[in-house]
Amino acid sequence: MKKKNDLSRLAMAMAVMAMAIISSAQKQTPIIIDNYGSPKLPNLERFVFNPSTVNRMDYKAFSDKLNSFEDKAFANQPTYQLELELDFNYQSQRVSGIYLFNLLDKISLIAKQDTYDSLPGPFALTAPKGLYEILVIFDEVETTPDGFLSVLFSRYVIREQVAIDNDLTMSIASNEAKNNIHFQTLTANGDPVYTGKYTVTEDGNLAMLEQGNTDEVYYFTMVNCKDYGTLLSSRGSFGVNIEFGDYISHSREISADVLINDVSNRYSFYTYRCALVGHDVFTSSCEVVGATTDITLSNNPARFKLFSDPFIEPNHSGEATYQSFDFYARQIGDNSYSSGTVTFNSPIEDGETCKYYIAASPEDSEMGYVPFIVPKACVKTVEIINLDDGTTYEDENFIPILEGKPITNMNEDVVIANNGDDSFIYEFSEDLDELGWDIKPLPFWPTHPKYTYSTDKKKGDLGNNCPMLITKPSQYEQTWDWNDANGNPVSWTYRGMDFNFAYLGRYGETKNDVSDAQVVIKLDGEEIISTQGCFSIQLDELLNGMVEASITNNIVRVDNLTGSNKAHLSYTAGGEDENPPTMTMMHLRDVNGDVTDRFTVANDGILEFCAGDFNMMLSPLQLPYFDRLPPQLVEVNYSPYSEDNWNKLAVEEVPENYWPTMGWFYTAPLAWVTGQAEQGWFDLKFRLVDAAGNWQEQVISPAFRIDDLAYSSVATVGSGNTHEVARYSIDGKRVDATHRGVTIIKMSDGSARKVLVK
Repeated sequence: MKKKNDLSRLAMAMAVMAMAIISSAQKQTPIIIDNYGSPKLPNLERFVFNPSTVNRMDYKAFSDKLNSFEDKAFANQPTYQLELELDFNYQSQRVSGIYLFNLLDKISLIAKQDTYDSLPGPFALTAPKGLYEILVIFDEVETTPDGFLSVLFSRYVIREQVAIDNDLTMSIASNEAKNNIHFQTLTANGDPVYTGKYTVTEDGNLAMLEQGNTDEVYYFTMVNCKDYGTLLSSRGSFGVNIEFGDYISHSREISADVLINDVSNRYSFYTYRCALVGHDVFTSSCEVVGATTDITLSNNPARFKLFSDPFIEPNHSGEATYQSFDFYARQIGDNSYSSGTVTFNSPIEDGETCKYYIAASPEDSEMGYVPFIVPKACVKTVEIINLDDGTTYEDENFIPILEGKPITNMNEDVVIANNGDDSFIYEFSEDLDELGWDIKPLPFWPTHPKYTYSTDKKKGDLGNNCPMLITKPSQYEQTWDWNDANGNPVSWTYRGMDFNFAYLGRYGETKNDVSDAQVVIKLDGEEIISTQGCFSIQLDELLNGMVEASITNNIVRVDNLTGSNKAHLSYTAGGEDENPPTMTMMHLRDVNGDVTDRFTVANDGILEFCAGDFNMMLSPLQLPYFDRLPPQLVEVNYSPYSEDNWNKLAVEEVPENYWPTMGWFYTAPLAWVTGQAEQGWFDLKFRLVDAAGNWQEQVISPAFRIDDLAYSSVATVGSGNTHEVARYSIDGKRVDATHRGVTIIKMSDGSARKVLVK
């Protein structure tokens, strides 16, 4: 079975699985919901969370339960007729969904998911015996001036704890959903966030009718049942309201509300929001239990935690730079999440401070949801598109050049969170069953405690450092079998090579140096590829032999120094293990716990990093998973900046800090660093070797600075210089004038200069 290691393949496989789910839904077969819920954890436990203690169903037990339910539902259990008499205005409403949620087996049955189906009358379905929550969704719709049908908002009607043990008829009306749960975001000053209104003038321009104070509000809302979990979630955004002449659109803000019938306290309604006000971001989180009347919820501005960071202009000339952010809402212990991306409408200036007001989940929430945002810096590009009719238009794109790590409020403080590479969140389960369910989603929250720290512990600017490299090269072979229109079997095999890598800065920020990196690949000593950046190619035959790859990033600047990351990989293609090991994260801390790469003395510094041997494989159902093994050899060396004079650092593994999405954790004190370096900057060289002999080596130059080991460099110093006081070798030992090589010359004015004495 061939291995592979690329998110595009993951997406393709998941898409195939999604198609299978849709197909099965049309046949009214159960839809499997990965419902690995976990209870709310005490705040302290969020920082010391161990993935081996995740409170979720064991995957083998989950697989057995799946088989057991299918057996019961279609073999041992009787089925009954459920007739729903649906009462709604079919001229302005549509039935967009009918769902049955089995409370015992935690499996949902999608009876109907056909938006805009407006046919009145009863709806009949067959359901296995069981205890269910029944949910019907009615959409309020309107026809726009250009003839399109637009959904304004949805009404949810729920029947609780319905026992299906005989044929049953039930009436459900859309007007039962009379309780409007409205969520209002407040700014730090307590002002409500609201959108403006505009009209389209005769010349096609927008004219403001009513001033708003936000450009856009993004939301993620969930309806949860304590006996089941999340029944449904919705996400989207609402902004300005456009008026077309006499036609006035309804406010889209109601689309983010919940309109529901009377339900018991078994139900809770949760929302997470991001509102854009100028260059400030306000996140809010609200929750209410039960619904018997209209209610408006708002966040408590006193619970805002402010994170602000000056924007450092990246080295990309000729384009306006904009601030963006990704926003997420994710449940602790569950790798499912909702996300979106927002870009500010106006560019930001170098040195401008963007503010993020972050609100955590309510203190009394039982959901345990943790919102977070990921700030970015983007360049705006404009492409002129020529149309067939001779007209042109400008196509604007925002290209990320720097992405910060997630910034989140953990109910105690604003922290910078780090969990590693999203593409490593699946692992292999040894218990294969006939369905091939060998994929285990790993817990994504809380994040790795060793790479999660309060924002006041971050010392330094994002991007002002030489990044480390994560590598994910792979090749794979996939075969698709199907029948053509005549019923004849057809088979198609795709062979491909993906060469993926990414650069992470000292604080875990993603740096978009990938497209500028030079890549050279050799097979058995012969160069076969020379290019820039990541790539995917189709192969006539899979590579078989010794692959050597070099990845060179020479566009790094740190303070006033020219930097680089130079990496070399060696692995056997076509073998049992054809993936080289990789680093997944690296940073440095001082003795006070501050995250920094600049130290006063060597004793202050501690290097921490993670690494592993990640191998993506395909299950019998063509679903991907990761097998992960520790490196067999981990070596770290240091050298004065750009001198290639390497000395070993003592490295120690810390087993209790293992993390599934990052691998094995290592630490190395800088206390033994000796010698002097230009402005105190030193390089690091990492070497990783796996059990199969595959290896990776990368040099990060410069990597850290130690002030008391610094000297200033000059071009030349004459051998008869009368201002010379003393000479030292590169390792700090006193030498005489006959010493050859790189020499440190101490001058009478107190300066120290590096020279090469031949």
